[in-house]
Amino acid sequence: MLFLYIYLHHPKLDGLERSGAKSYIKNQEYVLGMASTKKQTAFRFDQELLDILEIKAKAERRSLNNYIENLLYKMVGDIPNEETKKAIEEARAGIGLTEISDLDAYRKALLKE
Repeated sequence: MLFLYIYLHHPKLDGLERSGAKSYIKNQEYVLGMASTKKQTAFRFDQELLDILEIKAKAERRSLNNYIENLLYKMVGDIPNEETKKAIEEARAGIGLTEISDLDAYRKALLKE
């Protein structure tokens, strides 16, 4: 939802598009009733690399920000949210776990529910 600083300040965008993107972001956060957990930041990229990234992002019908963010997630792996972190801690502590001695019987019982 948020655009990288480099996208908002890219020389190909004029001032109207940049301010429009910022308004869109604020409106989306308001409409969705949530604050973004993303932090706006700036990176410096070689122009040739940036041009290639823009071409690849466009080919996948993604924003430059979304394309770069997805590349980074692929490099570092998925980062669990708070609910997942809590579930991992509970599982490691043995909280709420069911002992399964017969996997087929357990699977059949789940399918009946």
